[in-house]
Amino acid sequence: MGNNHHSERRPLSAQGPACTCTEPHHHAHLVQVMPGQPESPARRQYLKDCLMVGLGLGLMLTLPGCLSPNAISLGLGSAQVPTRLAAIQNTNGNAIVLANKHLGRVRDVQDFKGLTIGIPFEYSIHHFLLRHYLTQGGLDPDRDVDLRLTRPPDMVANLASGNLDGYIVADPFNQRAVYEGYGFIYKLTKDIWPNHPCCGFGVTESFRTQYPKTY
Repeated sequence: MGNNHHSERRPLSAQGPACTCTEPHHHAHLVQVMPGQPESPARRQYLKDCLMVGLGLGLMLTLPGCLSPNAISLGLGSAQVPTRLAAIQNTNGNAIVLANKHLGRVRDVQDFKGLTIGIPFEYSIHHFLLRHYLTQGGLDPDRDVDLRLTRPPDMVANLASGNLDGYIVADPFNQRAVYEGYGFIYKLTKDIWPNHPCCGFGVTESFRTQYPKTY
């Protein structure tokens, strides 16, 4: 996008979570990254509402998982707003982190029974990967594990305090838990689904039709 000198509108406005997946935005010459609280449920609802009212002539978003544009288009958890998945930001790039007290105690999926695991968003790839992993191991994600919606910036603190036994999310929050001595990398998501799609870059359908060259 940075080499597109025929963009119909500049600068382009984009929002996204404060994770490694949003780095391309910071290096794109035509994209103005708008600040905001990363990945909180309230913030995500705000971003969806921005899509609904067309703030910024068609806001572009880095969404936590390529499934999010589908969720927005279907009105799951927000007003129904036709949204396009313009690009897959990256593949793999996530991990399941567990608190250090579980090191050596949690050896396979059956040991997740009774644990409280943080997820960043109901319709994120992280949530569905975790559900797939638990189901394949014979657990019921809705009965055997407490899946708790948690802001990624709060995940390390909740791990340290014991509110969470673990979480699944993208970096830098995984490495923060390791660096600060509160957790360890239990499994990389590439080992659950090799080369799985991760964060997606979404735009409203109205943006696509109004700015086809930019899209």
